[in-house]
Amino acid sequence: LNPDNTVRFKPKEELKQIIADAGIPLPLQPPKRVISSCGSGVTACVLLAAFNIVGEDTNQTFLYDGSWAQWGSHSDTPIVKD
Repeated sequence: LNPDNTVRFKPKEELKQIIADAGIPLPLQPPKRVISSCGSGVTACVLLAAFNIVGEDTNQTFLYDGSWAQWGSHSDTPIVKD
């Protein structure tokens, strides 16, 4: 989001650079996909909106809306720590 106006996204070119700096090559092409997740699903939606703003194929972007709140609440789900 734009720090000067938190109800607006940063400019398209700046979003592209942020995505590239995160190591995500654009354009997204099969079989490359982005699966977005966060603590509750809200922040993950912002990332997917950014991909839409920069004109990426949203068929290659996915939201795990349960996110960490769901995954981490089950004792039998794998958790990997680096």
